[in-house]
Amino acid sequence: MVDQTQVRLLAPAALVVFFIAFVVVVATSGGGDEPVGRTGAAAPTATVRKPAPRPRRTYVVRVGDNLQRISDRFGIPVDDLRRLNPDLDPQALGVGQRIRLRR
Repeated sequence: MVDQTQVRLLAPAALVVFFIAFVVVVATSGGGDEPVGRTGAAAPTATVRKPAPRPRRTYVVRVGDNLQRISDRFGIPVDDLRRLNPDLDPQALGVGQRIRLRR
């Protein structure tokens, strides 16, 4: 038969074992990240979109640049570049010179 002393010792031990098992089950369950009722697939996440970059106002001339290359690079007709830069001499572009690309 079970003695009264043994019952007093086994009851707290059973509670400790139950608590440890409970903690292990909760810790390995994933923390409830998935909505109830869904299995396998993760919840969809929102897509954060960055604002579109603003078009550049100016361009700094680099080695080997000419007005046509700058026009092609930014999709701005050569005539528009000339109108935006009335003092510009296309034959004498200097490295480091700033050219307006838009108003």
